[in-house]
Parts: sequence; structure tokens; C-alpha cells
Amino acid sequence: MTNKSNSTTNNAGDKAKSPANSKTKKPAGRPKTKVPVDEPKVQNEEDKSVLEAMREAKKEGYKEAKKEQVKSDVDVMEKPESKNSYNPLEKRTILVKPVIRTNRRFPESHSGNWQYDNTSLKLMARTDANSGTIIDPLTPKEREFFENRDKSYIHGLDFEKGDLSARKKKNNFWEKFSVKIEKSGVGPMEEDDVLLELDLSKPFDYFKYKVLLANDGPKGMVAGSESKKNSRTSNRIMLVEKNAENKVQVDTFNKESRARKFLYSIDNSAKDMYNFLRAFKLLNKSYNEEVPKNQSADWYKVEIDKLIKRSLNEVVSMIRDEDYYKKIVFVVEAVKSGLILIDRNGYYTDLNSEVLGQDMDSTIKKLQTDEKHDVYLQIKAQLEND
Repeated sequence: MTNKSNSTTNNAGDKAKSPANSKTKKPAGRPKTKVPVDEPKVQNEEDKSVLEAMREAKKEGYKEAKKEQVKSDVDVMEKPESKNSYNPLEKRTILVKPVIRTNRRFPESHSGNWQYDNTSLKLMARTDANSGTIIDPLTPKEREFFENRDKSYIHGLDFEKGDLSARKKKNNFWEKFSVKIEKSGVGPMEEDDVLLELDLSKPFDYFKYKVLLANDGPKGMVAGSESKKNSRTSNRIMLVEKNAENKVQVDTFNKESRARKFLYSIDNSAKDMYNFLRAFKLLNKSYNEEVPKNQSADWYKVEIDKLIKRSLNEVVSMIRDEDYYKKIVFVVEAVKSGLILIDRNGYYTDLNSEVLGQDMDSTIKKLQTDEKHDVYLQIKAQLEND
């Protein structure tokens, strides 16, 4: 008992004398100041103010970084992840519009001129006519994106590799996915009516768009653009980009302005307007109207105005360049005077019966060459003498 007690007392004493528990004073000296490695040492008051500003900037930068992180999580469409990242989703809107075809049974005023009231079209991914297998609406690159959770989870998708394959035997996504296009209104429709609006920044709207595009083919029901609406008699709907709609209207306005400006430049001369109509008739076989020579200026104005309204592109093409138009008029006057003849082989001169060109463009180019410069001068001299 005595030995045990002595052992305990000695250990306690040793512990009490240990340096860790002694309260000895540290030697006096210069206090150490902790200086961060990325901050400069303060030398004067000016440095001090700069340092404070740096610290505040760091705090603000941290706050902004957190905001940017949250923003990128919410809206990844604003900034791509990197230059090498691929994301097919984009801020575009596609309008699905009807293609109207009328006949005796369904005139333009008929409520079923496109589809009967309260009915719908249902389109799915197309199948190969020979094998019967589904034709993949997505490209390999698009599938890779949508089946990559790291890239597509932010859009609410949870596909794994192979889930969107058109060859998948069980639970094939495309066997069940369809696009329903309803005629919800009552009465006849117009081609400006919107049946469906697709936001291509949303995955399932993008899938619908790709399925519709897949039906733009032989015997398909979808025209991939407004310009293709008459490419097949089977077309029932067309896809029109929302912004492109405004672009077409602006383009038409600009063309009309150009055509009107040209008309104003010649409307004081009945001869100039007559030559314009003659040139138009020569270049456009579909224009079957007679162009009488001795009509009033007002008569010619009305006729040119009709052309601008119904054949705007052809009018603008003819007057696209002032110098080119003058050469057209030169050929027209030569034809009218019998100096240039036209038959199924093209344009040729009465001077040597040599073919100048197959059409107006090639004839004008030929007359501008050094080889035919003498012919051009001869025709010009005879026109001036008439």
C-alpha cells in the first residue's frame, strides 16, 4: 500500500513540473505579425489603404462567384460550359403552321379546309420502308449529349447510354413518343395560324421538332420550312422559325421599296415604261399580257404596279443593277428593231446569223467581249439612226 501511494505522488509531482504546464514567461521580443502570402507588406498609410481595398475586393469577388455559380446552375443556356462542350438545345422558337390545299370539296371558306374541327394529327418517328425499323430522329452527337447525365441533368433528364437508341428492343423511347397537333378552333384556317409552338431550349420540345423533321421526306406530311410547303402534295404542316417570319417581311418590304423607287425613276417617260414591260415579257415566259406601244403613261404605271405586286422577285432580279438593266433594254430595242433575232437556239444577230447566247445573260456577256465589240457598235449605231 505504501509503495503504491508513493508512486502516485511522484507521478503527480513530475507532471506538475513539466514545461507544458509551467507558467513561465516567454522571453521579451518583437511580436510576430501574420502576413498572408498573397498580400503585400504594409509600408505606409497609402499601402494600408490599398491593402484594405484588396481585401474588400476579395470579399466582393467571393460573393459574385457564388452568384455566378447559382446562375450557371439555373440557366446553363446563357453561357456554354466550354468551347469544346456541345449542347444542341438553343434559344429558338419553331412555329408549326398548316399547309392549306383547297379544292371543290373543301374550298378556302370551308371549316375543313385543313382539318375538321376538334380533330388532330399524330406524328411519330418514321420507319424504314424496307426493314420496318425506326429511323433515329437524333444524330449520334445529339444522342451522346442527352444520354450523358453530367450534361443533361440540369435540363431535368435522366437518360442512360442507349436509352434513346432507335434500335433498342425493350422500352424503346421512340415507339411511344409522338407529336400531337390539334385543331382546337372552329372554322376555316389560314396559313398564318399557329398550331403548335416549340421552344428548342426545352428537351422534349426539341425531340418533337426532330420527329417532325424526320417526317420531311418522300410521302411525308411535314415541310421543313415555308419555302418547301409546295414540295409535296402530301404536306400538311410546315415549320417556320419565329424570327425568320419577321426577316421575310422585312426582306419583302425592302424589295418593294426598291421596285417602287425604280418605278418612280421612269414614270415620267412612257417610252421607258414600255421598254421595261417589253423586257419583262421577254425574260418571263409566264407573263402573257400584250404590251401595246402607244398607251398613256398612266396605263403603263398601272401595269408595272401589278407586276410589283404579283412578281416582285422577278422585277427586283431584272433591276438589280442599273448598268445591267440598261443592257437588257439595249437587247430589247435591238430585238424590236429586228437587229437581234430569237428562236429556240437562242439570240443571234441578223448581221451574220451567229448565235450570241442561249439567254439574255449570256447574250449580254457576249456583246461585252472584245470579240463582239464591233457587233455591239454596229447595233448601237443602227438603233441611234432609227
